Amino acid sequence: DYIDWVLSYKGVNSMFYVLRDVLAWAHGLGTSADQTSAGTTFTLTLSLTDAGRDRPEFVLDVVFAYLARLQRQGVDAALHQSIADAGALSWQWSPPSSPVSTSSGLAERMTRIPINDLLWGDSVERQVDHELAKSLLDLLTPSNVRIGFVDPRKLEKGMPRGNV
Repeated sequence: DYIDWVLSYKGVNSMFYVLRDVLAWAHGLGTSADQTSAGTTFTLTLSLTDAGRDRPEFVLDVVFAYLARLQRQGVDAALHQSIADAGALSWQWSPPSSPVSTSSGLAERMTRIPINDLLWGDSVERQVDHELAKSLLDLLTPSNVRIGFVDPRKLEKGMPRGNV
């Protein structure tokens, strides 16, 4: 959750603030994580303006400069704890899932989470692990990152998303 938050943050001096408000190279940013028993893929997707689409190498420079800054600064312990607290509160007050969704989720989590942690294991950080967050942040290198660029001009022409 920490890495997702620091990358999707849109406030002053954030990566998205620089790309959108300073350089006018992006108008959308999204993050997602796909976690299975085989591993996790974290994806950062930027929707670029025409100017950004014409300069993808510079957009990547901004992304990797921001990642390098985060890596140099290390994990902000207070922010990390706050994100964990908010996640726990959200989990405690979330509406119940359907029986099918619950059983499917439990079956998948049984392959990778200890049995005592099955109910909350993907949603609540019981012990905030700053070292783990730092080690995951350090994995975000040019050779180990997937970034999707969405060309709004192709979307406007009605091309299927798979060809963007």
